[in-house]
Amino acid sequence: MIGMAVGGYAIRFVLLPEEQRTSLQHWSLIGITADQRGLRIDPGGWGGCDAGPPQARVVAETDDAVEVSSTRTERTIVNGEAAICPAIARHDGPVTLRLSRPLAGRRVVGRQRRRGFGGQGAGPNGRIHVPRVVGLSRDDAIDVLCGRGVRVATARQGEGVVVGQDPPAGGSLRATGNLPRSTPRRRLPCPILLTRARVTLLLGPR
Repeated sequence: MIGMAVGGYAIRFVLLPEEQRTSLQHWSLIGITADQRGLRIDPGGWGGCDAGPPQARVVAETDDAVEVSSTRTERTIVNGEAAICPAIARHDGPVTLRLSRPLAGRRVVGRQRRRGFGGQGAGPNGRIHVPRVVGLSRDDAIDVLCGRGVRVATARQGEGVVVGQDPPAGGSLRATGNLPRSTPRRRLPCPILLTRARVTLLLGPR
C-alpha cells in the first residue's frame, strides 16, 4: 500500500498483487523430422495477457504412443479479475520436440490437440508445402495433411506405419479455388480442401 497527502487529504493506493496461472493450450501436429526422432508441433498462438509464449513438450513416451502437451502462463489479479494488458495476438511458429527413439508409427496423443485444418494451408505464392509424414501412423499422417488442406490417398488400406509418400516432403502443390467443403450433410475426410492434387501414402505393417 502506498500513501500520499494532497491538499490536506490522505490518498491511499492499493496495489493488487498478481498471480500466475498455467493452463493447457491448443496445439497441432504438423509433421516429423527426417530421422523420425523429432515431432514438428505448432504450439498455438498467444496474446498480450500471457506472461510468455506457449511451451510445448513431450510428456511421456511408451511403445504405443508419444504424449505431447502445450501450456501457457497467464497473469491474473489475486481477486480474480483479469490483468490489464494490450490485446496483441502473436504466433511464433512451429517447434521441434526431440524423441528418445524414432517414432516408427507410434500414435501422437495429448490433451487439447487440435485436429483438421489449422491455418497451415496455402502460402502467399499460392503453393502448399508438403510436410513429411513418413514414420507417422496412418491416422496422424492423414490429420497432418488435412491440416494443410490436402487430399489423401492410401496405396494400402490398414492401420500401418507410413513408409513412403508421393510427392515427397519438401515439395509443393498448387492451391486451387472452388473446392468442396464439409457441410452438416456432407462430411469430407478433410473439412477444408485447398488443392485437387493428392498425397499418396504407402503403408507398412505395424
